[in-house]
Amino acid sequence: MKKNQYVLLLFVWGVLVHGATASAQIGPFFDWAEDVPVWGYEQQVSFLGPIGSYAATEKASFTAVRPLWSHLKSQDAVAHDFLWPLGVYRASQNRQHSRYILWYYYNNVEEQKRSFGLIPILFFKDYREQVLRWGLFPVYGHLNDFLGYDEWRFALFPLYSSTKKLSKKSTSIIWPLINYEVGDKSKRVRFLPFFASNRKDGISLNNSYLWPFFSRYKSLKDNSDDRGWMLWPLVGHKEVEDASTWTYLWPFFSHTIDKDGETNQASYMWPFYQFEQKIVETGLLTKKKELYHKEYFWPFWGVRSKGINDYTFYLWPFGSSLSEESEHGRLKMSTFLPFYYSKDSWDSSGNKKEIFRKVWPFWSKTIKNGQTDTRILDLWPYRNMAPIERNWAPFWTFYRSVKKNGESDQSLLWGAAYKTSTKAGESTWGIFPFYSQKVSVHDAVDDNSAQIESKQDDILLGLIRLTHSRVSKTKIRLFWLFDF
Repeated sequence: MKKNQYVLLLFVWGVLVHGATASAQIGPFFDWAEDVPVWGYEQQVSFLGPIGSYAATEKASFTAVRPLWSHLKSQDAVAHDFLWPLGVYRASQNRQHSRYILWYYYNNVEEQKRSFGLIPILFFKDYREQVLRWGLFPVYGHLNDFLGYDEWRFALFPLYSSTKKLSKKSTSIIWPLINYEVGDKSKRVRFLPFFASNRKDGISLNNSYLWPFFSRYKSLKDNSDDRGWMLWPLVGHKEVEDASTWTYLWPFFSHTIDKDGETNQASYMWPFYQFEQKIVETGLLTKKKELYHKEYFWPFWGVRSKGINDYTFYLWPFGSSLSEESEHGRLKMSTFLPFYYSKDSWDSSGNKKEIFRKVWPFWSKTIKNGQTDTRILDLWPYRNMAPIERNWAPFWTFYRSVKKNGESDQSLLWGAAYKTSTKAGESTWGIFPFYSQKVSVHDAVDDNSAQIESKQDDILLGLIRLTHSRVSKTKIRLFWLFDF
């Protein structure tokens, strides 16, 4: 065996010895640790920087070879990603769905519903107690539970189509020009551009002639005389709930005056100036009336509020702020896209749930469930979605720091430089492959209540190792073999 082969063998053996503990840190190439409370993991392994990952908790495990594949498994769900977003697979106890480029599959075991096909051409629906339904768009199709409809039929679309949703049945010829729809309390006829009618029993009647040039509106509610008309785009008028609205060159100019003579809605050179103010009813169960106010000087500044909840924008669509409060808690958000994003949330008892800050693409910080997570870089312009987190974010996260309950874990360039610490006082840090240090705290031999501190310094992955403590002299190990 040649001399350089001996050296290489000795080096590999030394690296293995160096890592043969409850944890191993070999730069960005390999990192293994057990019982990592700062992450909540029972075991954590990474290799080749951001490419390989494995993590396990009592209830879940995660494996990834990025960007080719990742696998998340918990007690009641499984998620696979293949070159996300090109391929995905999700499964829970009663449902599975998958998509591979344009091919998709969905299966609801409990309801015995299956659907699969090739977007946007071929679709199949296989439901319990029904024959297989299928569609080859735009040639022919007969599908259930599709595009929001209970049933949809088409042939040479848009020449013919028919839909059913709840009690409403609709038939279209040369969609959307000719259409007939009937429901329990509604009827709609459309023969564009000549005539269209939409009647909702006990609510309203809308007719148009030579659409869109002339239309009429009439209320069918009891004791209501609401009505309106429009000669588009020149002028229109509407009387609704004791409020009078005139519009000119719609949608650019409109003005609404209430029964007291006050202006409660106006648009001048829409969308550049918009104003609205009225009393609205909110809440599904606990009904209450609140003031709704809206005033926009688009795109420079605008505000919209309802009670104590408000939304403001500036230099739309870049800057915005939002404040909301409900029985579930409180939320505050502010953004200046794509460079800045912040979010603060509280629960119903007023306790802080989450703090999030992001300066794109450089930095982000999340404080949630007692954990503080800081990242540099963070290239996804919004918050990382779960698939982004699993498959892509590690590639651009050059630095990450996680702290929780006195524990911390910091990593630069996927472990080329690192630092960890525990609430027991133990810590490690290093710069691969030049130097690493481990500080341990353990019980003294003569007094179980006393603790002593020891240090271990490794140079060139342990080629030279110095071990010393407060109660013993310094020991030296050379070439992973010889102790002095």
